[in-house]
Amino acid sequence: MKLKNWLTIFCTVLLTFLVSGFADAFELNLNVHTGDKYNVHIVNNIETNMRANNREVQVKQVVDMNYSLDVQDVDKDKNATIYYRYDSIKVSSEAAGQKMEYDSASQNNPQTPLSAIYSSMIGKGFTVKLDKKGHLLEINGANDILNGMADSMPGNEEQKKAFRKIVVQSFGDDAIKTMLKNSMGYYPEKSIQIGDSWESTYEIKAVYPITMTSKWKLLGEKNGLLSADLQASIATTPNSQGVEFMGVKSNVNLSGDCVGSFNINKSNGLIQNGTMVENINGEIEVSNPAKAEEVKLPIKIVAKITCETTKQ
Repeated sequence: MKLKNWLTIFCTVLLTFLVSGFADAFELNLNVHTGDKYNVHIVNNIETNMRANNREVQVKQVVDMNYSLDVQDVDKDKNATIYYRYDSIKVSSEAAGQKMEYDSASQNNPQTPLSAIYSSMIGKGFTVKLDKKGHLLEINGANDILNGMADSMPGNEEQKKAFRKIVVQSFGDDAIKTMLKNSMGYYPEKSIQIGDSWESTYEIKAVYPITMTSKWKLLGEKNGLLSADLQASIATTPNSQGVEFMGVKSNVNLSGDCVGSFNINKSNGLIQNGTMVENINGEIEVSNPAKAEEVKLPIKIVAKITCETTKQ
């Protein structure tokens, strides 16, 4: 066979591989439309073991939450304005043989700190503006939720003021930004193919500041769903402090990992369902100036989180 014919065949084969490769590459973006409505169901099962005063203390908590996403607008640049609303919350917390529960669907909730916190959230929400890569551009309305929580708590004004500080750190703008980065931070900046990996890093600002570095890997596609694995490292931000309450301060030194598996809807870019498990170990050092004492508390946290998104 002549050299010219060999070159023709070689170029044809090469072009076929190149075209196939480009056909498999795509961009994973947030791709919702004005008027879309979604329900997100999240269950967070947390078990905390802590050693205090030479005895083991175990706390178990299950938070079962539904919230809705109402897409109010999508502009020409694909920036989406979405209203997030808390629709239902069911919480069970058990520690030292005592159990507290709250269910927003029940009319017979006992007056506990759980009901005071969560009842004020039901039916409330906030509005965010996200770009196509899930980056937060604007946020409005979070303070209304915080004020409702603080006002509903029992206690005197000093206690409410201290509680309001905790609420701001746990549910305020920074905490919501963290939630959004956690739930929307899986979009790669570049186009991807099956088998590709990408990373994201962000700081969680809640009860204690944590830095989470996540590595995603795209495993495959079936019926419009992209299967992806998550592996992440978790560590408290250096020199970080936990929430201060009534003069009691805490220094936190924690580290751990997180593994998960998810199915992402290729059409709209939202996680359709998934599960992840976090394992965190370390120590919390609590100092109380009033008593001039410091207590070190070894702690272990295991959290299993499941989520599911359904279009309404």
